[in-house]
Amino acid sequence: MRRRPRAAGPAWRTADPSWDDPLDPTYARWSGGRWNAPGSVNTLYLSESERVARLNAQLQITRRLAGMPFTLDDLDPDAMPDLVEVDVAHTTLCDCRTARGLRAVSLPAGYPTSDDGRPVSWRRCQEIGAEVVATGLAGIAARAAAPGAAHRDAELVLFTDRGPALRAVSTRAFRDWFDSDAGFGR
Repeated sequence: MRRRPRAAGPAWRTADPSWDDPLDPTYARWSGGRWNAPGSVNTLYLSESERVARLNAQLQITRRLAGMPFTLDDLDPDAMPDLVEVDVAHTTLCDCRTARGLRAVSLPAGYPTSDDGRPVSWRRCQEIGAEVVATGLAGIAARAAAPGAAHRDAELVLFTDRGPALRAVSTRAFRDWFDSDAGFGR
């Protein structure tokens, strides 16, 4: 496992506007996510850029609209994800972002896709997440897996019981940060 220091600085979280605390990690703990199995550990998923946050929001919206006779323009923007800027303290993470880091955890060089072009399974990523938790590291610096993400796009997966200090800096409503006129993947 290769360690990757992360300097203190901003990250972004897409958050349901009805949440009392946009930095609450318990939903991901109980439902699970790409890097944590359901019921395993308090986990907070953050984006390293607004671009990645937008791609993640696009994915959430696309899933919400699947099979529905609606488009993005039909949805109530007040019910769509807010963008929360989060100040993250300096920390050291498992590197699942660089070629060397991916190799060290036996993920393919093309992550988030495998050598045959299929997506790497959540199960495999959850196994790595459990290994990271066992080492005591604060989380994972990972390549973003949202459709449209480039290899340079990154996410942070923070295991908040041991992770760095976090502070919500600002919150922007969907209509103020997601430009639907620019289309998905802006």
